This record gives sequence, structure tokens and C-alpha cells, in this order.
Amino acid sequence: MSATAARGPGTVHRILLLTHRWAGILLGLVMLLLGITGSVLSFQREIEAALHPALFRPSGPPNPDLGYAEMLTRAEAALRAPVGTLRPPDAVWPVWTAQPQRMRGGGGGGGAAAAPGAPGGNAAGAPRSAGSSDAPGGGVAGAPRGAASSDVPGGGAAGAPRGAASSDVPGGGAAGAPRGAAPSDAPGGDAAGAPRSTASADAPGSTSGAGRAAASGGAPGGGTPAGSPGRPGAGAPAGNSFETVYLDPATGALLGRRDPRGGFVSINRQLHESLMLREWGGRDAVGWFGVLLLIFCLSGIWLWWPRGPLLPALVQFRRRPALILQLDLHRLVGIWMAVVLTVVAISGVVIVFPAWFRPLLGVAAPTPPAAAAPRREPMRIDADAAVAAALAHLPGQAVTGLTPPSRQRPAWNVTLRPADGDAEVRVRSSVSIDPWEGTVLEERGPRTRSLGEELIAMQRWLHGGQLLGWTGRILVFLSGIAMPVLFVTGLAAWLLRRRNLRRTAARRRAIQANVSSVGAGAD
Repeated sequence: MSATAARGPGTVHRILLLTHRWAGILLGLVMLLLGITGSVLSFQREIEAALHPALFRPSGPPNPDLGYAEMLTRAEAALRAPVGTLRPPDAVWPVWTAQPQRMRGGGGGGGAAAAPGAPGGNAAGAPRSAGSSDAPGGGVAGAPRGAASSDVPGGGAAGAPRGAASSDVPGGGAAGAPRGAAPSDAPGGDAAGAPRSTASADAPGSTSGAGRAAASGGAPGGGTPAGSPGRPGAGAPAGNSFETVYLDPATGALLGRRDPRGGFVSINRQLHESLMLREWGGRDAVGWFGVLLLIFCLSGIWLWWPRGPLLPALVQFRRRPALILQLDLHRLVGIWMAVVLTVVAISGVVIVFPAWFRPLLGVAAPTPPAAAAPRREPMRIDADAAVAAALAHLPGQAVTGLTPPSRQRPAWNVTLRPADGDAEVRVRSSVSIDPWEGTVLEERGPRTRSLGEELIAMQRWLHGGQLLGWTGRILVFLSGIAMPVLFVTGLAAWLLRRRNLRRTAARRRAIQANVSSVGAGAD
């Protein structure tokens, strides 16, 4: 926002004006990109459903006989690999979705060789595949997967935001909040801003880089041991570890499959989270652009603030001359979006750099849990029983995801949200269920987190606007669209001012030349 004539040319004012102007001119294109991609991510799941309607069109209402155990078996057969995360239908995606476990090298989702002891033919500690933290289901209780570090809202420590690549962390999101390696359009993808992350070891459903137990159709959830002839899909080649399958809730049939990494939403997410430069510090760079956005907002408010009545300044819009038109449009869009952009900027910085805020909020840095000793006896609790135990522990919740036991965490992980809450706030709590006894091993969510942890965790949902429902998401969408408007109007005002200065200087030179010629003629 540019300065108004009402404020004097003090030193502070001058410094802020020059900083605001030149930072906007030099870095405005990047801010424009982050704004537009953040707007797209505010409605990423709706966009995915619109772009691929055949994948999200069930043949009828959900069949109650097709529970989690049955759908886990069908998903594994469709993926030809152990399932990393299974997500039930919801209002936006009314189909079952599943992704395979990820191997560290990005290889296929095939699991390790089965051991005879555990259901599905493996011991509780036998690795399925070396799943990375951005595997489906990664993320903290209460925050979807974050970027590649748990320093981001959504991934990592209890209540930590995702986005970052360490276990410090909520999906990232707008201006400055990168999300993790996982594609935004994968099942359970997070909104805006939002940037997912490689989830930390203690995040629900994550393996902290450790391999998951060699899952098979016989693992909790049904089927026969991995690799046995009776298992659906047995002997098929391992599937794409980034592939998502979509299953009809009415019949359990495969609706389709796709690798979302090259899709429209995924590209927007990669740009928003790391400018597609994750391996070269792109995520941190986006975080610093979040700091820059905060400086833009605060300096813009200072420069705009009128000495006279406030209300007229909030609606002042003059159409002529062109310079005044551009300045007034810049001021109006900036001041009306300033509060939303400030919230987006702060939440984005918290998502990317949660370690800056933990000491202020009295939150300890997260520590990965110790690896559990392998157990050879068969698991007795299947997927349906694990979900039932989680819902009995937290009544009034809706299940948003299920992650099978892993080598690092040999437990079922069930993610939940309040049943009467917004479906887009997809993870508020997670419950770990013992696969042998069916008891609750751990709960992570608002009931168990401190106030500081909860504040950090909620930044992911605040960043994308989901915390305020449709109103919040629309405001975040508009704030992203405001970025290109502010850049274009600010640049246009600067160019028009320079043109006017050149014209004024030319007139002065012409007048001086005329005066000189008249004087010479008089002589």
C-alpha cells in the first residue's frame, strides 16, 4: 500500500516507503506466484474432484458391509503393494482412497518379504517398505502432513505445524508455508496454503523413515499372507509408490488410479511450498517470503493510515488521473486484505519455522519415539476393530484416515476430526491402537496437547482458512488473488510516476530553452 499525502515525509515514513516500494518491485513476481498458488490450494480437493470426475463418482451410497478391513484388502490388491494410508469417503471426496507405502528411494510400494508370524505373514517388526515421512498418513495429530520437516504445521511434534522436513513441526499453505513432498492432490491432501510434509516419527501414521511392517492382505485388515497365491494381486509387480487408487464405496470396485505428482494441484503445491526448489532450500526461501509478506502488511498499514477520518479512507476510489486510479486501487485492495494477509503470513512463518516460536510458547522440541521391539506372534486386531476402538475412546468423532502398523510404530493409527466440524479440517486427533490387545496406546489431539502445542498445530488450518469454514477459505482465496492485483497496481503506479516525472522534466527543459532563446534574441 502506498503512502497517502496526509502523512508527512518523516525519516521512518521514508524508509518504510522505499522498502515497501522496492521490495515489491524486485520480489513482487514471487509473491504473486505464492498468492495465486495459495488460492488454488484453498480449494484443492474440490478442484481435483472437478478435474477428474470419474474418480469421484460413486455408483451409489456407501455399503455398510464394506468396512475398513475389506476395503484395506481391496486397496492392497488394486495397488499391488502394501497400503500406507486408507481414507474413507467424505463430503468432498465421496469415495475410498488409498496410497501405498513409500520406499526411501521413491521406488515401488512393494513390501518386504513376509515373515510367518504376524498377520499377513510378517512379524510385527518386519519392514513393509522403508516408508518416508511424506507417506500417506504422515502428519501430526491435529495437523495434516507438513512439508519435509516437522517444523511445519501439520507434521512432527504434538501440535506442531506441518510443512517442514524435520520432526520439529502443521500445509503449509499460503505465502510462505511450504508443504511436504507428498502431492497435494493425494488422498487426504491438505489445503492451501498448505503446504504436506514428510511427517515426523511421532506423527500419526508416519514411519519416521523406518520401514513399515511387511504388510499384506493378511495383515490386520484381512487377506492372506503377502506373496501367497490366494492373495488378490499376489505375484503382481509392485505398483507406483506415488499412485493413488479410488474405490467405489457402494461396490468396492476400483474406479481408477492416478499418479498425482504431475497434476495441476500438485504442481501448484510444489510451487507454493518450495518454488519447486525443495532440494536447494526452496522451502526456507518460501518461509522468508512469508516474513517479507508480514513486513509488506505492517508497512502498508503504516503508510496508508490517514490523519483524518478513517471511514472515508477505507472507501476512497478516484478514477482519474491514471496514477491516482492505480494508487487508490492499490490502497483499497491492500487495506481490506491486510488483516487476512497478516494472519496468512504469520501462520506461514510458524509452519515453516516452528522452532522460532516453541520457546515463546513453552513447547519442547519433539523427540522421535524409541523403536519398539519386534513381536513374532500374530496381530489379533484388524482394521475394523482398530477403528471401533478409536471411536470408543473418542466418541463424537469422524474417522479421516487409517494407517496400518509399521516397524517403527507397530500400532494402528486412526486420525479423526469432530463429526460436527468442517470436513476440510481433516485431522484434529489421532489414536494409536495396539494391534494385539486392541487397547489405546496413545492419543494425540486437543485433549492431550498443551496450549502452546495446540496453537502451533492450528496454524496449518488457520493458514488455509479451513478453521473458519467456507468463510475462512474464501478469505484466504481472495487474499491470494489480491497479491497479483497489488503487484500490478504498485508497479503501474511506479511506472506512471516515472513517466510523469520525465514529462515534467522535459517541460522544464523546454521552458528553459525558450527563455534562453528569447533572452538571446533580445540581446
